[in-house]
Formats: sequence, structure tokens, C-alpha cells
Amino acid sequence: MQPTHHLAVALTCPPGVVYPSVVMLQWKPSTGRGRVYTFTVTHRTQARGFRDELPYVLAWIELEEDVQVMSNIVGVDPARITIGMPLKVIFEDVKEGLSIPKFTAAG
Repeated sequence: MQPTHHLAVALTCPPGVVYPSVVMLQWKPSTGRGRVYTFTVTHRTQARGFRDELPYVLAWIELEEDVQVMSNIVGVDPARITIGMPLKVIFEDVKEGLSIPKFTAAG
């Protein structure tokens, strides 16, 4: 049986308003679709855990729900990534019960 993954985002209530002493969050399901807001391609790293992943792409992704998340873009040649590129979420299973959301090109 395949595990089911869900992506949810936390939204401030109301959006755009900053409360100095209280943070109010509301969790909402996400479509898992968005666009590249900005990104960087890492070609060299001192972090041993990431050396096998080089080059890797770290991006700010603006989801359809108007929330930005930081994640990796995978399965795409880094030279082909552009600002505004449509993306969809995928999940990398790290170990039993732990999956990391990453993004790839939306077909």
C-alpha cells in the first residue's frame, strides 16, 4: 500500500496583518502547485550530506494559495529552470513515517 502524502500551508489570519504579540495561524490544504519565485543552483558545498546531490537547486516557490515555501527543485536540469516556471509537489520518503516535500516541473 502506497503512503498518502498531503501538503498543507499555514496562513496568517488575516493575511498581511502582523500582530506584535500574537501569531494566529490557520492550516489549509494546498494543491501542491506553484511557480518559481527565485532560486539558486549550488555547485559546491562543504556539507557532506549534500555532496552526492550536486548540483542541487534551492528555491522559493510561490504556491497557488499565495504562500511562499523554500524547497528543492528536482528532476529538472538546473539550466532549464526559470523564474515563473510552473511546479508541482512530490514527496521524497526519507525513512518510515518521514517524507520531505520537494518540487518538480509541472507538465
